[in-house]
Amino acid sequence: MHTAGELPVAAQRISRMTDKNGTHQQRRAALFPKTPATATSLCPFRGPNVAIVPVRYALDRSRYDVDPTQLKPLPKDGQWARLPTLKTRSYTLRQLYDGYVYVFDETAGTLHEYVASASDGHLSRIVWSDAHIGNDQRTGADEGQPFLLYPREHRLHIAFSPMQWTWRM
Repeated sequence: MHTAGELPVAAQRISRMTDKNGTHQQRRAALFPKTPATATSLCPFRGPNVAIVPVRYALDRSRYDVDPTQLKPLPKDGQWARLPTLKTRSYTLRQLYDGYVYVFDETAGTLHEYVASASDGHLSRIVWSDAHIGNDQRTGADEGQPFLLYPREHRLHIAFSPMQWTWRM
């Protein structure tokens, strides 16, 4: 039995460690900033802009194909309610081919044109000038990024084309 004020050695160690360094929870809490978890600076998904990475769907090859090098034709009617269910392969995402990405920002009332590069996956915006107006071939893209950055609250319509759209489009 212990006399008043006397603790076992293990309890004395715990007591001293708690007094000097704080409890385990206090030590863990000291490692993290006091900023609340709902602050937008902590979560990139809560910022004013959203990054969009345009990709395309592709079918993985299947070892069950009679001729794996033979591509499968699309249905003649070209009408799908959704992507068809697959049994021997799966859908996968791939980067875009060389081509053009068009973004119509319905909220801002603007149309932007980007050159998509398959070699590095970058999208370079063609900034239209007076010289581009009416021309079907437009050049002058910037360095580009692997994503598109638009305001989160805007309604966007995005299209891909392997050929540059005519000005009339």
